[in-house]
Amino acid sequence: MSEPKLSADRALEAVISEAQVIFGDAVVNPDDNFFAAGGTSLDAVELAERLQAVHGLDVSLDYIFSARDMRDIAEAALLISHEAGS
Repeated sequence: MSEPKLSADRALEAVISEAQVIFGDAVVNPDDNFFAAGGTSLDAVELAERLQAVHGLDVSLDYIFSARDMRDIAEAALLISHEAGS
């Protein structure tokens, strides 16, 4: 039996949760740009690693760097993870 696929809302919650950990529990909103919110390139690497390790979500650094906001990161992670699981 395969695991249920993660919803868009849960993926967004995962991205925001991990960004808050990286930013020291700062308030992070879905419309925030990762880098404008204080993220660095090293933080982007950590975000990608944490999303995979903690939530099983895969996202490439390219998506994090080009994302307009946290929603974009979540959508990319969800898409990649669903494709990998198919």
